[in-house]
Amino acid sequence: MPEVDPTQRRLYKYELVIPLTLHQLERAGAEFDAALAQTPDVDRYCSGLHWVVPAHRALMPPRHPWLRRSEDGFVVLAQGEHPNGWVYLQPLEGMWGLPSPLAGPDPAVLARQLRAHSRPGYDWDVLLIGGLEEGSAALAAVADEFNTAHAVRVGYPCNRNLCSIAGGVDAYLGRRPRKFRQNLRRSDARCREAGIAWERADSGDPLALYARIQAVEGGSWKGKGGVGIDSGDMHDFYALMITRLGVTGRLRVLFARHDGRDAGYLLGGVAHGIFRGLQFSYREEFRPLGLGNAAQVEMMRWLEACDPETHTYDLGTQMRYKQRWGERTLTTLTLVVSR
Repeated sequence: MPEVDPTQRRLYKYELVIPLTLHQLERAGAEFDAALAQTPDVDRYCSGLHWVVPAHRALMPPRHPWLRRSEDGFVVLAQGEHPNGWVYLQPLEGMWGLPSPLAGPDPAVLARQLRAHSRPGYDWDVLLIGGLEEGSAALAAVADEFNTAHAVRVGYPCNRNLCSIAGGVDAYLGRRPRKFRQNLRRSDARCREAGIAWERADSGDPLALYARIQAVEGGSWKGKGGVGIDSGDMHDFYALMITRLGVTGRLRVLFARHDGRDAGYLLGGVAHGIFRGLQFSYREEFRPLGLGNAAQVEMMRWLEACDPETHTYDLGTQMRYKQRWGERTLTTLTLVVSR
């Protein structure tokens, strides 16, 4: 446990719970990561500091971090005020509702500490606890901690498509339908015939890599349509995330190269045995090649060769094309607690 001002310490039922600043939480990143690795029934990748801190800083409205640490783990929330005057606590990333704010081997214990050490009517009128897997023991146990004295409802589900690469890329592809494999072979052939080469980038200056990504994004349909990551809050979110992933050695960027320039990219990160695809794009003139299909397989082969501990390929929030790649769906829910 870190040394803190004794006035910050509050003892409840023999449990020492320490308030943290955001800076203190970031300094305790290794300890937080270890606690998250033991947390059951959550999306560990999107609950990590590499996701939630950039989201808090770039995507969310002004709020105050509400962070606690105990021997049982961490509670990572932010306090905000609704325009109607009521106060809420929610995870640092509340835009998509992907992360769990509870990091530790027993989320129910952390929920009990949260209930005991926060003051309804002052710290919160509404409490949002997201990122808990549907149908899980953790979801039921956390709900039980609050439903005797508060109203507890379940919010909308968040779905992600995942597949296993634990047995290798060829084993994964062997489980896919024949037509799926045929389409991949065609995409690969078109890319080879067009002279596409693949560059793996996981080191160097993260912001220099991000500048290359931005150049591709500007020539894509996303950039031209104003929905890419080359401007606005999303640009800032990914800039912060890429920097953090790069510093911790978790950044993975795959570039498709053609005649000495970048034609496309696939951006992702690794943590807790999971590769999380973050963004993909390509210049519009390369659309007929099927770069998306080829890039996914190339990334899987990179992970198999260089990240053998990575067992899960997370394609991100559910979309139709991702369903063709996914083998299972991870569904998490948000508990909405009101006093």
